[in-house]
This record gives sequence, C-alpha cells and structure tokens, in this order.
Amino acid sequence: MAMESDQSPQSLSTNLGGVPFRGGGATALSVALLGLEGATAHVEVDVSHGAPRFEALGLAEASLRETRVRVKAALLELGVNLSEYAVTVRFRPSGPPTFGGAFDVPIAIAILAALDIVPRPSLELTLLVGELSVEGAVVQSTRGVLPRLLYWRANRGMRAIVPAFNESEAALVSDIEVRVAMTLPEIVSHLQARSELPRARCAYVKNGASYDDLADVPAWWSLARRALEVAAAGRSPCPIGRRLKSRSADQSGEPAVGRAPYPW
Repeated sequence: MAMESDQSPQSLSTNLGGVPFRGGGATALSVALLGLEGATAHVEVDVSHGAPRFEALGLAEASLRETRVRVKAALLELGVNLSEYAVTVRFRPSGPPTFGGAFDVPIAIAILAALDIVPRPSLELTLLVGELSVEGAVVQSTRGVLPRLLYWRANRGMRAIVPAFNESEAALVSDIEVRVAMTLPEIVSHLQARSELPRARCAYVKNGASYDDLADVPAWWSLARRALEVAAAGRSPCPIGRRLKSRSADQSGEPAVGRAPYPW
C-alpha cells in the first residue's frame, strides 16, 4: 500500500516562495475510454486571479458539478483555496463529452502545476487516473484502470499513477512504471521528488491454498459457468461471479427451493 507523506498542507500551499502569482497554465495526461477503446486526453488548465469560477469544457454538466466539489475539497485539504482563482479546464482533443471521476486527479494535479506547486516536467509521459473523495484528498477505486494502462503501454507511455485500491489490476501491466497512491498529498510529494510512491504489486496466493474450481459448479449452472469462462478468456470483469459462488453452495445438482435457477 502507499506510504504516508510527511508533507503538511501548509508546506504545499507556500511553494510559491512569496512570488506574486500572475497566472499560468499546465497540462496533465490521462486516458479517456469509449467502451474499452482508449484515447489520450490532454487535461489543460489555466489558472488566474479574477472573479472566482471553475469551468471544465468537455465535461457534462452533472459530472462538472461533482468534479468541482471533489477537486475543490481535495485542494482545500492541501491549503489551496480555489475561491481565490479563476480556473478553466479543457480537454484536448475535443470530442464526445468526458464522463466519470477518473479525471479528478489529473485536473487537481494540473491546477497545482499551474500554481507552480508541482513541477511541470514531472507530468511528462505520466498517466494520471483517479477519483477523489468528497471528504477531501482520498483517491478512490476507479473504473477502467486496466484498459487505460494497456492503452498507455501500447502508446509508449512511460509512467502511471493510479489509486492503491486498483493495485491488483494495475500490477498486471508490465513494461511501464506503475505507482499507486492512497491520497492526493502522496501524489504531490512524489511529483515533487520529496518521497516515492510504491510500485503496483500482485497479491500472490500462498502455496497450499485451496482454489475454487468451475468443475465443482452443478450442471444446472452451465450458462453462468460459460459466461465466466468467456469473461476470463477475454480478461473482462464479470459481475455474476460472486453471486455464482455464493449461490452454488448446494452441490446436490438441483436449485435450492425458492431460488431462481440462474444468478441473474
């Protein structure tokens, strides 16, 4: 799991060194998904003094409201009050609206880079993915981490930072440097070279442990078993897996009384 950073919120907010901030921009990299197909998303942020606003061009209105709340809360935990700035976020290339919270972390990091708190060179060729918690700076489990990493590797990306909650799937991707983080301050500290995030690692099962076997599934579960086999062959998540395991406990070969014969 990710290590705690000893960097305080106050130290993050004073990295401007007393120099008056006149405005600036920065770009973070992420991956947008359409189904399982990926596309590089350049998250461009402009920050300036002026009438407080937070605009995100390319996000649906509902997603924008949620993203604004999460990013503001997370940055406030770091001592950065966005009510003092005018923030504009753009996604390049422009295209279909981008949905989901996976862009919370790249937006927050790009804002910090525009404020000269995070060095811009540290963002080069680095994939950022993660949804922030409404309570603040906790990076939550995020959907689509594995296909994003596969796309990033195929397109010569070098590094990636993903939520620690997605470590097991992130560790399946080799040949690129994948780091995991629990909180936004940990990511900031890593990009500032003050500390180092741990690499994603697989959780291996110890020798001698018992394994569930699809051969033990009763015959009347054949359709569900087939669905699991197809999902495994295509390396795709299958939501019926847990229900299949829990409801196939009766090994008599007949469905239990009062239960539907299939898990869906």
